[in-house]
Amino acid sequence: MKNTALAFLVISILSIAINAKGQNTIDFYSLGNEKLAQKDFKGAVQDYSKALAITPNNADIFFNRAYCKSMYADHTGAIQDYSKALALFPAIPNANYNRAIEKNLLKDFKGSILDFTNAIERDQNNYDIFFKRGLAKSAINDHYGALQDFNKTIDLNPTAENIYFNRGIEKGYLKDFHGAITDYNKAVTIDSNNIDIYVNIAFAYTALNNLQASIIYFNKAIALAPNNAILYFNRGLMKGYLKESAAAIKDYTKSIELDPNTINAYFNRGLERGNLNDYKNAILDYNKAIEQNPQNADIYFNRGIVKSIIKDPQGALQDFDKAISFNPKTSNAYYNRGLEKNGIGDFIGAEKDYNKAIELNPTAINLYFNRGIVRTHLNNHIAAIKDFDQAIAQNPKNVDVYFNRAISKTNIRDNEAALKDYNKAIELASQNANLYFNRALVKSNLKDTLGAILDFDKAIEWDPSNANAFFNRGITKMNLKKYGDAIIDFSKALEFNPKKTDAMYQRAMAKIYSLDGSGACADLKLAKDLGSVEATVQIAKSCK
Repeated sequence: MKNTALAFLVISILSIAINAKGQNTIDFYSLGNEKLAQKDFKGAVQDYSKALAITPNNADIFFNRAYCKSMYADHTGAIQDYSKALALFPAIPNANYNRAIEKNLLKDFKGSILDFTNAIERDQNNYDIFFKRGLAKSAINDHYGALQDFNKTIDLNPTAENIYFNRGIEKGYLKDFHGAITDYNKAVTIDSNNIDIYVNIAFAYTALNNLQASIIYFNKAIALAPNNAILYFNRGLMKGYLKESAAAIKDYTKSIELDPNTINAYFNRGLERGNLNDYKNAILDYNKAIEQNPQNADIYFNRGIVKSIIKDPQGALQDFDKAISFNPKTSNAYYNRGLEKNGIGDFIGAEKDYNKAIELNPTAINLYFNRGIVRTHLNNHIAAIKDFDQAIAQNPKNVDVYFNRAISKTNIRDNEAALKDYNKAIELASQNANLYFNRALVKSNLKDTLGAILDFDKAIEWDPSNANAFFNRGITKMNLKKYGDAIIDFSKALEFNPKKTDAMYQRAMAKIYSLDGSGACADLKLAKDLGSVEATVQIAKSCK
């Protein structure tokens, strides 16, 4: 808090006391006043001290010595002298006010508020005391009390310096951003070259989510201070929030040019470059940010995300390790490290990371789902189903969760429950070929052959080049002894995947059952060439 001029008191009428050397109080007091006038404050203190040695109960001398001590920043000594003056003469003018200012400088704001309050009791029309008490109240986060004092200041003196600016600050703390802007605009009419006012207006508009207006006021501040790196940085933030990444990058670049040590400028520019898929330069910015702040977990985390995007799993893992080492309570770092471990087949490590992520943030979306996927890979289908249950509780319209829970239920031979999950998934996504295909397989397991064929039909309708759907429909038709229809489906499967060995072999078998021996043997030979052991055996039986 800025120190303002202290009130000064010189009393010329003193009772005369004389020391052993014949020196009297007035002599030393007068010498002290002369030195004070010459701004020889330490010399004045020495003379006032000599006067007090002769007359130790004189409030006026303590007052003046306090003033001089303040002038060379002995604020503790000043407070002690003001306290002695008040103890000797509680009504001494300005002592409470001056002591309050000294307490402010030592950040004893509660103490200063008490002194300002006492000063107000003696001078209820002094706007400056209300203003300074308001500043002290603001310092202890009593923003409502500060606002009341600033209101009183304006009542007493509507042109008081900085009053509208400071009242605007308090309104901002109290979330009255419209009122704050009104006060800041009033402050602008008084001082149109005050950069801080424009910056505060910008932040008030940011709080109101009017980012375009915020940028306008950052523009005004930059016009007054074109070499201020922080202003460009903050305008860059606003443009980033508006998803104007290219414009944000320009502002961050300017901020870096003006001051390469601007906090978070490289980091934020890296974020924006990532948004524009400029991953190479994003990593360069994150590298620079790490040089400046090598223990910032967020930087490592975001660099890890970029490395994951560019398919550098080892680099991503290293960065997530670093992020966790500096902030072991960040759920996202464990989650993303789990994704990387899952991607490289380290399912046990992935499960451990998902466990930790869930421990830290048990309500986070996707954690249970992804752990369920990993547990499926680990053939722990019962645990996987429990995770999918949790994921559905979080989001009952997530098709992927029903789909994967159905797969796990199929793996534990709970086909009826799997069928219900596929039904729900298809209800949510009726044009998904994979859902129909998998439900068809479950219906086959349940001996619902006709239902399976209908689902294979839907799978082919939504994915006409799905070789597996044609193949499995062919198998189902084989079971119904519809060999001609099966041959058509196997042929379609081979059209889309000529190297599908099982389709070639099954077409051969359908031809055998259709009494097309030559056609069957031709297919068996092709299947054998593709590596089918069954075809080799069947050739020995059927193709002599």
